[in-house]
Amino acid sequence: MEDIYYICDIKATLENVDSLNKNVEGEKDLVVFNPPYSTKLSVQELAMEELKDRKINRISMESAFLLKAIQYAKKGGVIAATIPSSFLFNVSNKPIRDIILEKIQVLMILDAPKRTFENSAVSVSIIVLKKKQTNGEKPKELLVASLEDFLQTA
Repeated sequence: MEDIYYICDIKATLENVDSLNKNVEGEKDLVVFNPPYSTKLSVQELAMEELKDRKINRISMESAFLLKAIQYAKKGGVIAATIPSSFLFNVSNKPIRDIILEKIQVLMILDAPKRTFENSAVSVSIIVLKKKQTNGEKPKELLVASLEDFLQTA
């Protein structure tokens, strides 16, 4: 899992940006986000042509953030996010997952403990992704674990 740990040694300039409504300049080495959950957005409102071509009209907030993060990350760049665990398994998210998997490698999926966020009953997962350098790039290794198990072995 060497690919994951190299991100800890980077020097960073932090930007806090409304990335859904504003263009972000330049490609980023690392994109981190925690989107609001349980909100659906209109694809027209987001101006995502790629989704219109696939006849997708509405997407979840986490889907929109994931697609934007992929757009903003440079090739080989890392994306880390908390997302509702349901995104990973819900059949209605499959078209979005297919689009995302064309462009990224999943490095890690950590199932966070229940009630990770106070006042929220939503089960969340922490995902670490890497934008593919080329379309044919194959995943090297995938870690799937509970956050508690991961922290005990790290």
